Amino acid sequence: MSHNNSESMDFYKYLCHKIGSEEVVRARRLTLLSNDFGSNKYISQVSSGSKGEGLNLQGSDTDLMFIDPIFIVYESEKDAVQDGRIVLVMDNDDTHPCFTRLRLYTNSNILPHLSKTIIEQHKGNNLLSSEHYKLEQLKQIKSSVPYMQNIHGPCITDLKDEYDLAYCLKCDQWVSEAKSWISRPRTTWPAAELISKISQFNGKQKNTLLSILENSFQKGIQIFSSSETLNGYRRFPCEISRSVCLNATLLQEIADNVYPLHRPFVNILGILNTLLNHCKSKLSRCIFTLSFSFECQSIPLALPYINNPNNKQQYKNYKHDLSQLLMGLHSDAVSGWLKLASFFYVHKRYLTSIAIINYTLSKCSDHIRSMFQLSFSNSTLHQNQISTYKLNPLLQEKLMTVLKSIKTHFVIFMAKSSVIPKELKFDVMVTPKCFEFIPFAHFLSFLCSYHLQNFISCRYAVHLLSESFIEHSSATRKMNLNTQILLGIVFQLFEDRDMARQLFSKVAQSDRSNITSAAFRLAQL
Repeated sequence: MSHNNSESMDFYKYLCHKIGSEEVVRARRLTLLSNDFGSNKYISQVSSGSKGEGLNLQGSDTDLMFIDPIFIVYESEKDAVQDGRIVLVMDNDDTHPCFTRLRLYTNSNILPHLSKTIIEQHKGNNLLSSEHYKLEQLKQIKSSVPYMQNIHGPCITDLKDEYDLAYCLKCDQWVSEAKSWISRPRTTWPAAELISKISQFNGKQKNTLLSILENSFQKGIQIFSSSETLNGYRRFPCEISRSVCLNATLLQEIADNVYPLHRPFVNILGILNTLLNHCKSKLSRCIFTLSFSFECQSIPLALPYINNPNNKQQYKNYKHDLSQLLMGLHSDAVSGWLKLASFFYVHKRYLTSIAIINYTLSKCSDHIRSMFQLSFSNSTLHQNQISTYKLNPLLQEKLMTVLKSIKTHFVIFMAKSSVIPKELKFDVMVTPKCFEFIPFAHFLSFLCSYHLQNFISCRYAVHLLSESFIEHSSATRKMNLNTQILLGIVFQLFEDRDMARQLFSKVAQSDRSNITSAAFRLAQL
């Protein structure tokens, strides 16, 4: 029995490490929920599937549902209300159980051309064509997200089958077929006969049942441990304390999911309303506060340049951007300050920008840098990495403090951002751009010193930028190319055209997809 208890605890620890403890699963669900509340305010997003339930299993994809705001569905014509949306009415004649046709109720003559392309005739009725609707959605998505290429069942998928996007039509009321589920009886189980059998259960039967359950348990572990998802159980070091695994996994899940890379439409009021009125637990308040701060930080980064604004508009934009960036400082400890420094650089407050950069780098201590280098890759944490977390003093701090300290991987600027340095304006003409935080800090410091004509500080910043490039040469290829672009710009401003040409040429040769500005800058030299 003691062996079985030990085996059971070891398997439980492994499941907590592999799938996630109750708190880790809750954190996953909350981070995805915060992303849903902060998603496109015109098209509501709902995270679904196994990941939406808080599970992150090997090979599982990301399932997202989007509620199409153009349409509204009613069960019958007597319920239909014309409110500016295209009204569809359910038609269940000659359909399989749980399936329905959607008949157009809105006058087809007033439909826009785009909507007419997804309507087909059937027995004299105008019906929504599921196939044409999906093809039209795929066409629109491909224009902005080229890797979304395929239709699989009801979903639009990417080339690697990592994402499933389902566009849905909403009915605001429970349909009659579903109302029985709401009022279903909940007191019929367990039945009286089953309760009677349980109460008459004797000791001999109990021992027999325990023996059967123990054998089934052992067979169950063997079956699970030989599966593709849980085949690492026998190699799992069970002596690792659950608290250490929990801390590391919890940090990784929140940091990986609470900061989406690109969100063009921000529903910041939805996040704020949820934070103020519905977040009761410490974990939910932490996650939604981080998400709210990140969205505040993203607003000025996503605002476009305004050509020749008047003084009043300039002052209004300045105060607005500054307030959002200051609120955004609560989302992380380093990149938020660097975005603020970039904001002051754009507004020619070079000394203020330098002061913020120096403060930021002083806060970027060795243990934060080491966590940046080892943590939050897409691979699973290994035992030596978990030991690093266990010894790391950051784990003694509150969860909010830790997350603000470690989410320092890069600085993101949205397409056509108004707060990116003008020297990088061309790099964000179409797509967002990410820069490693340390190289970007030295690059920004160089620009400030250059405009102040402090050439001694310029040379020192170039030296630090070159060192950081060598130090972070193991970073992702995309990040490495962006750092070389920063170096090339520095040498170009310093009139070292040969070195700039060499760097831009090297990046252009590696940049087969033309995701950088290297080719353009090379042509300008």
